[in-house]
Amino acid sequence: MGDRAQVHVVANKNKEYNHDVWLYTHWGGTGLPETVAYAISRGERWTDASYLTRIIFSAMIEGDIHGSTGYGIDNHQHGDVYRVITVDLDEQEVTVDGWREVPDTYSFAEFGERAFEVMSLP
Repeated sequence: MGDRAQVHVVANKNKEYNHDVWLYTHWGGTGLPETVAYAISRGERWTDASYLTRIIFSAMIEGDIHGSTGYGIDNHQHGDVYRVITVDLDEQEVTVDGWREVPDTYSFAEFGERAFEVMSLP
């Protein structure tokens, strides 16, 4: 069954080189908004797609760094995932979709500062 969700990190959307990475969790979907908010709240590497992606993924796998199941990195959305957090470095925005009826979009600063207030999800 699982508790699936993904983080979609995008940058340089209108350039020859674009960053389009999908981070997957099989069991951590419910808490994923808080995990991503924690990573964003560090205030580091907001303009560097490779590093920010790694910071987010490190927060996701914390405590299971040597595990061989439960997490993944891909170049597309999984077919059975309907909860997605989009981290858009071009716009400096985070969109949380699938936890509530309507997607919510926040600036990086707002998402990080209000992480736990914003992410008290049902």
